[in-house]
Amino acid sequence: MVFIYHRLYRPHILDHESIPRFFRNILYKINSKLNRKPIEVKEPKYPKMLTSYPGPVLKNKLNDLELLSPDFVYTQNFINYEKSIGNYFVDCDGNTFLDLYTNNGSLPLGYNIDNLFNLTKENSYLRNFNNKFSTNNYITEEALSNMEFIVEKIAPKKVEKLILTKSAGNSANELAIKLSMLKRFTKKEQENLIKMSLSEIRTFSNSSIMSFSHLGRNTDPLSVLRSNAENALGFENFNWPVAAFPNVKFPLTQNEKENMEEEARCLEDTERLIKLNPNLCAMFVEPILGEAGDYWASPNYFKNLRKLATKYDIDFIVDEVKSGMSTGRYWMHELWDLDREPDIVTFGKKFQNSGVFLRKEFFGKNLNRNYDITEMTRDSFGEIYNLNNLKRILEIIEKENLFIKSEKNSKNFKDELRVLNKSYNFPLLNIRGKGNMLAFDLENGNLRDSYVRFMRNYGIFVSGSGKNTVTLRPTLTMNNDHYKYLINSTEDYLNQKI
Repeated sequence: MVFIYHRLYRPHILDHESIPRFFRNILYKINSKLNRKPIEVKEPKYPKMLTSYPGPVLKNKLNDLELLSPDFVYTQNFINYEKSIGNYFVDCDGNTFLDLYTNNGSLPLGYNIDNLFNLTKENSYLRNFNNKFSTNNYITEEALSNMEFIVEKIAPKKVEKLILTKSAGNSANELAIKLSMLKRFTKKEQENLIKMSLSEIRTFSNSSIMSFSHLGRNTDPLSVLRSNAENALGFENFNWPVAAFPNVKFPLTQNEKENMEEEARCLEDTERLIKLNPNLCAMFVEPILGEAGDYWASPNYFKNLRKLATKYDIDFIVDEVKSGMSTGRYWMHELWDLDREPDIVTFGKKFQNSGVFLRKEFFGKNLNRNYDITEMTRDSFGEIYNLNNLKRILEIIEKENLFIKSEKNSKNFKDELRVLNKSYNFPLLNIRGKGNMLAFDLENGNLRDSYVRFMRNYGIFVSGSGKNTVTLRPTLTMNNDHYKYLINSTEDYLNQKI
């Protein structure tokens, strides 16, 4: 009976090595019929460090990577995806980290979530994974169905035309810029452009895009970092206008007057630059300037930016690659109470796909179907299986009310962190954020780096941005218990430093 139980009801691959493959497959099918409920894998209860950070294996692998690629400069760890679960990842040294960076904010739910992991076993998912699609020729009915579902669920109000790009958010930003530039020309001008030589086009087509200072990444196709002057050294300068972004002070309620004056100054500078650039096509705005150090501004500032764009007939492009699905809702710009919706909204990261949403009337009469717009979006469905991921993620968010829960948990965390900070005479500066985009500063870059190292040796993976900012990008499933580890570890750090 024991033999029958283990062989039929609870078969395991190690129990079947002596059984021919044909019969093993039959037993597996019987097992799947009898055991439909998947085994629940729970995330660890707490971080666990077997070595210091970085561990010996990690150091060796970074040395190996250095021989292969310059990417070693940016690589911070090697993750064991097989052992990672939920809000925790396991690295190559066997250390278990509570992850508050989540691949730069790209994981909405965490690692190896059952509902997503089981999706990958479905035949339709595997077919989409193994076949490359091109929207220039044909897609599948399933892809169309998923797109309809996604547009219905998350499309920004009156910005409902969807174009998917490759999975990188920068490809969505580049497409948005191209579309804005193309829209600027009439049909006749577009037809003339097609007939021109490349050198003639460069002389004739001199459009520009306005971005804002403190941007971590440039809006040009080179993705040249613009967080400081050294990052841009040696690269082509497109001579596109860069307006000042407000540097507001926290807490907001105590600095309201100064912040209003700062935002008014920046708006005045923006209008001055618009007037100096007659070939300006669009202003390219990030709701939160993440890589530069999580710079924030008030809804009133963005509302007035939108008014300037409308006044001077330039496109208002909102880059929601980082902020999308991260501030207690799908789109942060919906908090701005704009008089007119954005012309283009770009997205990526947590959405698993990247692309743009356009206003219905974006092209208007200037759209020339003969102009090769499809060339801009060629192979945009290269990772069409990610549409399945996004659809399932949206269902989980809605079913579990994750936006409401994550917003509540992150607010509790900020409140507790402020209380702790006050008891240590405020060494943490500008505690800020909303939902799953959180940050605070330390006095200088050295202190920030020491804090990041300390946390990682405590098994909490945080990262930095800008000159002195600690950046937190938790999942939507991060709860008060997870945040408590960060609070306690921060208190240990402050005890050590003071």
